[in-house]
Amino acid sequence: MKKVITSIFAFCIVSICLAQNAKPFDTTVGEFFANPLGYSLDDLSFSWKLPILKDDNGAERKNIKQSAYQIVVAKTPEDFEKSPVWDTGKVLSDKSVQVAYQGEPLVSRDKLYWKVRYWDENGVVSNWSDVNFFEAGLLQNSDWQGKWISATEPRTKLMRKINRPAWKSEYLSDYVSPAYFRKQVNLNKAIKSARLYVASKGIFEFYINGKKAAQTISKKPFSAVKNVYVGGRENLAAVFNGQLGGVRMFDRALTPEEVEQLYNKELPKYKGK
Repeated sequence: MKKVITSIFAFCIVSICLAQNAKPFDTTVGEFFANPLGYSLDDLSFSWKLPILKDDNGAERKNIKQSAYQIVVAKTPEDFEKSPVWDTGKVLSDKSVQVAYQGEPLVSRDKLYWKVRYWDENGVVSNWSDVNFFEAGLLQNSDWQGKWISATEPRTKLMRKINRPAWKSEYLSDYVSPAYFRKQVNLNKAIKSARLYVASKGIFEFYINGKKAAQTISKKPFSAVKNVYVGGRENLAAVFNGQLGGVRMFDRALTPEEVEQLYNKELPKYKGK
């Protein structure tokens, strides 16, 4: 009887140690963004995955479940304990995907840090996850203080010959040759931090003191009828210029290289010169 009790006791200690040494991973915000910048905060939520645990023999533990979780959000990692913006406390739930934020309203440019931990099926709490962050973008139109700038050159029509009838040309689009804008700004104080917000129809490159600071992902867009903007996790957007011969749905944003490969392979007749 003592041997049985000792075995059970030892198993419980091992289980507790394994759970406490583990922590949630693959922590994301909203539509599964990792530490996003310029985030819209629409439907702000948090997601994470439970770790894969192994026993003393190296075998993977089965049927690991989450019985509860706790999320803490703060303005700095040091504020987690003293003055969090939102602390769920221990919530009895197995939900770990897109847990909705229910704290105080957030404003443009807010940068907040967050972490999460969970309790397993035996009620043993895990370590805290790594500290993550998200930074809000410009949430209101009034937050944009800049004005649109554009070239003064007249727009040029882009045409192409068609086979039938051979004497006729087809209108594709109109464009303006690339323009160069420059503005000198004198700063009286040292810069602690800075964030660049750019809204552009088409491609752009942005330089600060002669060094490239930002650009659109795709530097060589196709000539085409309309612009289709391909989103990603960065502040920038890739521009795909092409005619749509069909629509496909993917479970993630395609890279510019993947878009170009699909375009060249499946729609050669629409490829521009």
